Amino acid sequence: MVNKLLLAGTALVSVAMLASPASAQIALGDTLQLQYLFPDTSTVYDTQTTVFTGAGTTLPVIYTGTATFDSNLVSIVQNNGWSYTGAAFNGVRITDLSNLSAFNGWNLLPSTTMTGFSFSSSGGSLFVNWQGVQTFTGAKVDIGGAVPEPASWAMMLGGFGLVGGAMRSRRRQAVSFA
Repeated sequence: MVNKLLLAGTALVSVAMLASPASAQIALGDTLQLQYLFPDTSTVYDTQTTVFTGAGTTLPVIYTGTATFDSNLVSIVQNNGWSYTGAAFNGVRITDLSNLSAFNGWNLLPSTTMTGFSFSSSGGSLFVNWQGVQTFTGAKVDIGGAVPEPASWAMMLGGFGLVGGAMRSRRRQAVSFA
């Protein structure tokens, strides 16, 4: 009886893990919007929109450079050095208009080379504020979400299968009462 309960519990955990997405991400066909906000978050200075067609989809960032998108990465690269004024907000808001939860749980990545800026995520959008920052050519901001590798999922499922198979093939011992 205990083995059956353990097997049923393992199966439920496996199904629950497969049913929940590993991380939020941008999907093919999603509409991405990049807005340059200045001098505060309620004033839109420039808007660029594109459809995500896969890794390498780009949008220009006014005064700054280029934003490149992958399903679980946004990389903003400075095409030239720039000195941003010290307004309340001087930067970009990036939104996936097709999926407002696409950026949930995204954070700055260690590959970011720019310093002095602020980053936040709110209401399905990513905000990068360069207020008062002096940048250099090639400086970049990398923002992404963690997605487990397919090999990790395969090993986990294989492990559950082995445990289930071992439990199923275990011989039952006859119980005798004297």
